[in-house]
Amino acid sequence: MAKSNNLGRAFKRAFHGFDVNNLDFSQAGGWPIGPKVIVVVLIFVLTLAAGYFLVLSDLDDQYDAMVREEPRLKEQVTKKSEMVVGLPMYKARLEEIEARFKVLLQQLPLKQEVPGLLDQMTKLGQNAGLTFRQIDLQPEQKSSFYQILPIKITVFGAYHAIGEFIYGLAALPRVVTLHDFDLTPQADGTLQLVLQARTYRFEEDEEQAASKPANGSNTSKKAAKP
Repeated sequence: MAKSNNLGRAFKRAFHGFDVNNLDFSQAGGWPIGPKVIVVVLIFVLTLAAGYFLVLSDLDDQYDAMVREEPRLKEQVTKKSEMVVGLPMYKARLEEIEARFKVLLQQLPLKQEVPGLLDQMTKLGQNAGLTFRQIDLQPEQKSSFYQILPIKITVFGAYHAIGEFIYGLAALPRVVTLHDFDLTPQADGTLQLVLQARTYRFEEDEEQAASKPANGSNTSKKAAKP
């Protein structure tokens, strides 16, 4: 009984002079200890509650973002899985393309081989019975990664001889394409054929091929020095 009386008196002292109906927060420093403790506890509880809800809200946003991201990630995984499964096929296809490209490069003449190609064309026409008026190499035309070598050709002869000549040009071991055909009948019953033949070369490969002997000769000269 005495303890309860003591607690009651302590409680009254803690709130002595405090009137809830006349709260003045500007005078909070002069409040009794009881109201101060209550205010501090309320601030602490409100701070904890606000922090808790802010953290939960952030976690909810992260969860929603992950849910939205899930379909895209699944799609990426599916695509990459398909790429992994198809990788051997892609590698085989790439090797096939590289092999065909090497074969094509071997069919392109180097610059020093072009005069020999003109001689082959001339022999084809003569063997077919044609008379040449012109077979001249025109100025080179530079493309993105190769050079175009136009060749202007003018020949006279019979229809079948011209057909044999064109067939022979298409069958040359070097790549030759035919353009700008002009076939004109002549008074003597023959035909005049004017066309542009084109062959191609890779300048980079040519320079590399030309530089190899030079490098080799320099090496041998250096080795010969005492």
